Amino acid sequence: MKNHVFGRGAKRDLREAARFYERESVELKEEFYAEVDRAVSVLEQNPFVGAPYHLHPFRKYVLDRFPYNLFYVAKNVIYVVALAHHSRKPDYWIDRTP
Repeated sequence: MKNHVFGRGAKRDLREAARFYERESVELKEEFYAEVDRAVSVLEQNPFVGAPYHLHPFRKYVLDRFPYNLFYVAKNVIYVVALAHHSRKPDYWIDRTP
């Protein structure tokens, strides 16, 4: 059973990042997708492992291999609001609703 949902903005973030890595290599794109899948699996097992973010009710989970933060809300499911690059403008995604 799927215990997570990517919001529309998060889906767009994921596609854009994957396209970037695909320009480097297809393997790197696949590794990126695998890392995101791993992160979501971790959150499904322990929804509160991500640090509380200063903008309640969001939490932040830092990917291991790639410079991205996964911003989410832990409700009945893990609702992913954004997949934000570390050097991108902070909180650009904040108007997205969980």
